[in-house]
Amino acid sequence: MIVTYNLIRERSGKQQHNVERILIYGTGDKSVAVITRLAASPHYKVAGFLSYGNKLQDYKISGSPVYNFKDLKSIEKLKENYRINDVLFAIENDVQNE
Repeated sequence: MIVTYNLIRERSGKQQHNVERILIYGTGDKSVAVITRLAASPHYKVAGFLSYGNKLQDYKISGSPVYNFKDLKSIEKLKENYRINDVLFAIENDVQNE
């Protein structure tokens, strides 16, 4: 089993900062494990988790807040309010070793 990480990045003419503020999509085991892997990263600062709906309102995981969204407009608002650069998806790929 291999876990890959995909960043959804907004491409713009703006100069990128040295440290990218990211949200991790989802609250499952693989998503939560990302926070440990990125804890010492000089490139990424995990600002929290991103979850669809509002079932995890006012919730924290590993000390990081869970932000809820219901549509694209609410994601845009989160990006503006919390200066988010990227959303990271932890995707589990089932690969058999041969």
